[in-house]
Amino acid sequence: MAHVVVIGAGTIGSHLLPHVARMLGVTTVTVIDRDRYTLSNVGAQNIFTSDVGKSKAQVQCRRLKQIDRSLETRAFQKPVEDLPLGWLRADAILACLDSRRARMIVNQAAWRLGVPWINAGIDASGLARVQVFMPAEHAPCLECAWDASDYALVEQTYACQDDAAPPETGASSGLGALAAAVQALECEKLLAGDHDHLLAGRDVLLDTRHHRHYVTQFHRNSACRMPDHAGWAITPFESDPSSTTLEQLMAMAQTVRGSAGGVRMGVAGQQFVTALTCSSCGDRLTVALLNRGDQTRLWAPCAACGGGRTTTGFDLHDAVTLDAFPEEARRRSLSELGLLAGDVLTLSTPDIETHLELGGSVWPIAS
Repeated sequence: MAHVVVIGAGTIGSHLLPHVARMLGVTTVTVIDRDRYTLSNVGAQNIFTSDVGKSKAQVQCRRLKQIDRSLETRAFQKPVEDLPLGWLRADAILACLDSRRARMIVNQAAWRLGVPWINAGIDASGLARVQVFMPAEHAPCLECAWDASDYALVEQTYACQDDAAPPETGASSGLGALAAAVQALECEKLLAGDHDHLLAGRDVLLDTRHHRHYVTQFHRNSACRMPDHAGWAITPFESDPSSTTLEQLMAMAQTVRGSAGGVRMGVAGQQFVTALTCSSCGDRLTVALLNRGDQTRLWAPCAACGGGRTTTGFDLHDAVTLDAFPEEARRRSLSELGLLAGDVLTLSTPDIETHLELGGSVWPIAS
């Protein structure tokens, strides 16, 4: 009864998913990809011309059902960073990404949740790489092997700009299929509990141009920049965000040890925006909202001139003090502030930090 999350349905992921559908014991598959298939994808990805223009995640979920009708599938046409952390909880996460930033996000999410993840990547020069990570306090994560030059290559995002999709890798269908096959074999070992033969904490690199094969061992780096190696102890908070107000959450927060010194709230993987600025006239509107991608497209235009509103970096915060929310915001439901079931709230005081996962009925429905 295994649940597998696949992030990325492109040159690797489109070849990987049919293998996942056929894995013994897999009953639920979640597919995450923000993009739609284009005509240029047909040459390297496991799709048909009839799939062009359609959501990658939805196309692959339909194909999963064609292989095994009993599978429960969930398709998300969203960037992984926009999803609640709880939606990534599974028996394994398989990442088929071409963005370093996205890999960093998956790595941190996997460690916070304690979910094993398998990373696969390819390069048009003929290289295919697969890595297996088993979250634990003293186990190596993706960033343990990174130095300053690796971080310099991480794609930067800015509040005033739309996220640009990474350029296509230019890798062949065969290379994507090779990486997918190795990734699938490692996933089968993981789900079967065959940890003696699993590539845990190691990296396999296949150089198809020169017929070479390398295996590298990783070690926990005490100077690793990823802050959550110990993982998170996440407590279910059975409260529907659509019917729970911020005021009710604040009352509950007063029971947290050390709350007399103030309680700060953060949402895993997200930021709060405290003001919106009109891009035309510069008018500022004080708000209290989560800066989730879907939410930004719903912001009302400027009342003064009708121009579009946007955020600035100065008005984005990883965490905010609950007392700082205006009275009007406190009476609103958590869903009106942009929170979803599955979001993990971090309430911190000078004494303690606690993590709560929102419950409720606003979960994605399996098909």
